[in-house]
Amino acid sequence: MEILSFNKAKEIWQRIVKSDDDEGFVFELEMHRRLLDLFHVGPHYYYIFNCGTGEFEVLDERASKVTGYPLDSLSPRFLVDRLHPEDVSYFLNFENTITDFYFNLPVEKILHYKTSYDIRFRASNGKYMRMLQQVTPIQTSETGSIFRTLGVHTDISHMKQEGKPVLNIIGLNDEPSYYNVQSNVVFEPVKPILTKREQEVLNLIIEGKMSTEIADSLYISAETVKTHRKNILRKSGSKNIAELVLLAVDKGWL
Repeated sequence: MEILSFNKAKEIWQRIVKSDDDEGFVFELEMHRRLLDLFHVGPHYYYIFNCGTGEFEVLDERASKVTGYPLDSLSPRFLVDRLHPEDVSYFLNFENTITDFYFNLPVEKILHYKTSYDIRFRASNGKYMRMLQQVTPIQTSETGSIFRTLGVHTDISHMKQEGKPVLNIIGLNDEPSYYNVQSNVVFEPVKPILTKREQEVLNLIIEGKMSTEIADSLYISAETVKTHRKNILRKSGSKNIAELVLLAVDKGWL
């Protein structure tokens, strides 16, 4: 199933905006108050997100230092495009679940919740960092529309190296919290193109191992390694190992 990640996400975000009337709202004090409800356990940056346009309205200058990318290149689409391929379905299903949760809340309780989940994101050095996203609404209407949210992205790579992304919905002001929320699977994960053994061979190729060394490490014959190398090149559409390595970094196969 082909997933147009950002476009699908934008459709989800726009569902939570029930009207176009977002005039006359001053949220600076509310933003600072709600920042206190978001914890930081590593390098982080904050942003204000417009649910209707799917764009940042405010982006903390520290975003450049955390991600390694120039500040003017960072946008929601840019970030979504750099999610780990295996985490894209988690991201979309989490966002869909969060939107459904807020959509069904009584209007007076919308500002009493924040959501958080972790996701892998490719930094400018080509390596994946695990980012904790915490988001809370800061502008709503009397009918329950959510126009703007305040979010914080925190690098928690030092805390969580492996494992599946986890969604939590945290109640504020004595509201109940929901941990490890199971999302409805609306968006299916992309199936890996390489088998487990081919992935093992690829990892050793990237480490610079020769076929004989790979064979010794995996307890298989050099001829079998040669076959795996051919299959990996064919499946990936790469012409040579150098092209394969670049593709593996870009697609998150490491």
